[in-house]
Amino acid sequence: MCGIFGAIACKGCQNVLDTSGVTYQGLSGLQHRGQEAAGIAISDGKSIVTEKGLGWVSHVFNKEKLQDLTGSLAIGHTRYGTTGGSTEKNAQPFYKKNNYELALAHNGNLVNSYHLRKVLENQGAEFDSTSDSEVIAEMIARSKKPTIEQAVLDVCSKIKGAYSLLILTKDKVIAVRDPNGIRPLSLGYQGNRNNPDFGLISKTCT
Repeated sequence: MCGIFGAIACKGCQNVLDTSGVTYQGLSGLQHRGQEAAGIAISDGKSIVTEKGLGWVSHVFNKEKLQDLTGSLAIGHTRYGTTGGSTEKNAQPFYKKNNYELALAHNGNLVNSYHLRKVLENQGAEFDSTSDSEVIAEMIARSKKPTIEQAVLDVCSKIKGAYSLLILTKDKVIAVRDPNGIRPLSLGYQGNRNNPDFGLISKTCT
C-alpha cells in the first residue's frame, strides 16, 4: 500500500502549473497510504531531478526544496513498505539511466521479483535497494525496444502481480495499471479542455 501522484502541465499555457507544488499537495493527500518515505521526480524537458527521503511528505520537503524542483512534468510517491526494509535507499521514485533515462513510482507487489532480479544481476545490473520497484525501473531502463512505450509494454508482460506505475522521462509521463486493474489509478484534468493540466493519482483520501 503506497501512494503515487503525477502532474503534467499543459503546453504553452499562460499560467504555468506549479507541478512540484501540486505534487506535494497530492502526496500530502495520499499520506495515509504510506508514512515511511516520500519523494518527487521532476523534468524540465532537459533533465530529471529526484528528491526523496524518510518520513512524512512535510518532513522530506520544505519551501526551498520545492522551489528547486522546476519542470512541467512530475511524479511522486509515499511509501508503505511491503518489499524491502524501511531505509532511505528504498524510497521512491527510483531513477535509472541506461538505454532509457527514467524515474519510476510504483504502488503494488510483484510475485516474481526475486527471479527477475537474479536475471538482471546475471546481466550485470547493480541494485541500490531491496525493493521490487527498482527491478521494474531497471528492466525498463535496460530494454532494447525501439521506444519507451514498447519497453514498458514488454516489461509489463514479464512482471507478475498487482501494481500501478508512473514512469517519468524527460518529455512524458507514462501511466500503467496491471492487466486486472487491481491497483487503482485515476486520471483527471483542469483548465482548458483542449489543452488541460493533467493529474494522476492512485487513490483519493476519502
